[in-house]
Amino acid sequence: MVPAVVFDGTAARLSFGGSGKTSCVSGVGSTGDSVFNSPTSILGAPAVTVPMLAIEGMPVGIQIVGQRHADARTAGIARWLLETVRPVSVE
Repeated sequence: MVPAVVFDGTAARLSFGGSGKTSCVSGVGSTGDSVFNSPTSILGAPAVTVPMLAIEGMPVGIQIVGQRHADARTAGIARWLLETVRPVSVE
């Protein structure tokens, strides 16, 4: 069971979706370090990663983590973020 204090009543938490910019991988390969997805999988919490940053032209995702059983609300927050906040690019 997940303790209720994990989110302290907030709708969602933001974090990075990975440890840095993505790399171009041809064919079947790694999709990145699972350290950013494992906690949400273990908790059963919905998570959506959106490309809100870019470093040297490569995307860096921001992960929106919602409360357990709040999939639609989490997706709505992700959609709002994409539609409202302009992505930032660092060269």
